Amino acid sequence: MFEHHNRWHIWIRFHLRNGQMLPFEALELLHRRAAEERMARSVDDFYGNSEPPLPIGVRPASASERRDATA
Repeated sequence: MFEHHNRWHIWIRFHLRNGQMLPFEALELLHRRAAEERMARSVDDFYGNSEPPLPIGVRPASASERRDATA
């Protein structure tokens, strides 16, 4: 996880140096990403090895509709 977190710092520093992002935007993005990672970690800790439930109103896709996210 540290490696993933470090990549975000490198990405933000690059955009700050090139004038593509303002400092407050970078800080906001960094905090938002950290909050997302904390939430994901807490869900993993709570559910352990079991599958977390889908949000209300979301139905699981059938096996024929599922695609690999990396494809």
